[in-house]
Amino acid sequence: MSMHLMIKKAVVVSALLLMPLFGAVQAGQAFTHPGLLNNAGDLNRDKAGIAAGTEPWRSAWERLQNSSYPGVNGTYTPSAIATVTDTGSRSETILRDSEAAYVNAIEYWMTGNITYANTSIKILNAWASTCTLINGSNAQLAANVDFFDMVNAAEIIRYSNAGWSSANVTTFQNFLTNVIYPVVSPSGWDSWGGGANTMMMMIGVFNNNQTIYNQGYNNFIGTNDALACFAGGMYDINSDSFGQEADSWRDQGHPQLGLDIGVSAAEIALNSSGQNLWTFHSNLLLAAFEYTAKYNLGHGVTWDNTFGTTPTIISQASRGKFWPIYALALNGFQREGLGSSCPYTTQVVNAEGIETLTDQGGGLGTLLYTQASTARPTPQYAMLATGSPAGYVMAGNNGANAVTATSPCIRNLETFDEVILGNGYSALKSTANGEYLTTNGTSAYTANSTTAGTDQEVKVADLGNGTYQFNSAVNGQTVAVQSNGTLVPDSPDGDNQFSIYSVGSTVPGVITNLGGNTYKMINDNSGYAIDVSGASLSNGAVVDQWAYDSGSNQKWIFTNTANGLYTIKNVNSGLMLDVVGGSGSEGTLIDQWQSTGSANQLWVPQYVNYADGGGFVNFFSANDPANLNILEVPNNSTTEGTQLDQWLALGGTNQWWTMEAP
Repeated sequence: MSMHLMIKKAVVVSALLLMPLFGAVQAGQAFTHPGLLNNAGDLNRDKAGIAAGTEPWRSAWERLQNSSYPGVNGTYTPSAIATVTDTGSRSETILRDSEAAYVNAIEYWMTGNITYANTSIKILNAWASTCTLINGSNAQLAANVDFFDMVNAAEIIRYSNAGWSSANVTTFQNFLTNVIYPVVSPSGWDSWGGGANTMMMMIGVFNNNQTIYNQGYNNFIGTNDALACFAGGMYDINSDSFGQEADSWRDQGHPQLGLDIGVSAAEIALNSSGQNLWTFHSNLLLAAFEYTAKYNLGHGVTWDNTFGTTPTIISQASRGKFWPIYALALNGFQREGLGSSCPYTTQVVNAEGIETLTDQGGGLGTLLYTQASTARPTPQYAMLATGSPAGYVMAGNNGANAVTATSPCIRNLETFDEVILGNGYSALKSTANGEYLTTNGTSAYTANSTTAGTDQEVKVADLGNGTYQFNSAVNGQTVAVQSNGTLVPDSPDGDNQFSIYSVGSTVPGVITNLGGNTYKMINDNSGYAIDVSGASLSNGAVVDQWAYDSGSNQKWIFTNTANGLYTIKNVNSGLMLDVVGGSGSEGTLIDQWQSTGSANQLWVPQYVNYADGGGFVNFFSANDPANLNILEVPNNSTTEGTQLDQWLALGGTNQWWTMEAP
């Protein structure tokens, strides 16, 4: 679950559609325990999948066990304090205490190892017996966000025969009633109000207090957006922009926080009281996820500038960066028979792969909410160096033993299958030559073994900041990149870091489903379209940028030739997007030319954000064997008529493009 670190957004619902299914819990109606985010049936399903080594539970569990996130190993010391004062800065200490309590509760349920239960109980008892006041200008946010996972942990521990004494359970109940509830009960707008509503539902369930539960739940299904309702408050109910999240004008992080509020509330209500918010108001929650996922995958959406206090345009800030909330959402929609109605949510989940436990929220969606075993392939990774030097991708060279690092254009040559060995170690098998990375050498690493033994075992170490190290089981040395691209053993330090991109059965980032489709391509920096100057039909005509006017000289047909390589043909002229003279040099201009089948007319579209598999696109020139040069507007120009060129991939927005149906 991921709500714990997110500044939550409110949820909205219309009273016009209220039905008994959505009504408040009535007097005498019991809550189901354990409830909240995890019911016993789901937890036991996950436990059985782990025990049987069934995917995706096996890989998700291994990812969790290999994480270096504090407390995962069952050892943790809480940092409870008497007074929590929040004036605008999130407390990483409280968040990590809360997450550690939750993760250890999950680990206890899955393994029966009492060490995990004792660690979780230690954290719960420390806070319940120590904290007496939450204050400050952001007190309500702290009370619901910082302690969210702690309450979920308490629910699991209490109903798992973990040995939590009744006296300590009562102390925790009093903590919720006397410390948390007074801060969250005056529910308000958006993130604060939505998180407060969710926390009131949770307090109601844990304390078996229907009145408090109803207070939070009824705020969600009401019509007062000042109390963070679903319909018309958090999510737009206008037919053209149905599901638009109220904070979409700010950036693309805040609306995903609002989605997380909604999906958490829906799961809590269903697990605890049998109330179904998943389908509330004509599947409004699904529409909200699809709207945000679609936009962040690079597609256009209809914008309602009358909804809430919004400007005239949707924000592009942090577009294409996905929060780990989509696995829970997708499995919930599938459970409701709506799986075929959420293609964009599905695309995000497929691109994300198995989540990682981080401070940025969540990381257990695949592990805890997958409904049924899938024929998921062994995880396949591309590994991008983020330390020093940065920008290299680990590569197993086809037909050779040496393992090197190459440029950041990820292709089949530069991916590895992670073979999880079940002993806490993995082996990395090159997709290029089918051989395993051998890490017992004293100089350059090799990939020259067809079997995975001790010399091939590596520990995938999660550094907790979105990067990883690969440490040898033989000598503890970590994989490092030299300035010439050679992979060598080195002592673990801050430089030897890689970002992992899990890609299932496909190559991360590289787009392989564009064949035969027509697109306009808009530059992120200038807002102008790729254009054949003057609508020329001639070889050598300038390809420039120009305000989009729907002309056929601004429309392009993509044809997939092989391995993510495309020709890009202009609709008006029938000529190809072409690097002049077949040059591999930086600054070489772009024109159109008749098809020659040459590499200077082949392009590799690849998402800028490899991990998320969505958003903006780079176009790498296949003419450059090192895959370093990409299509760009030179000098960050915002002038119409500027001719495009190729240049080293530097991460500038003048090299970023959106692809949209014309």
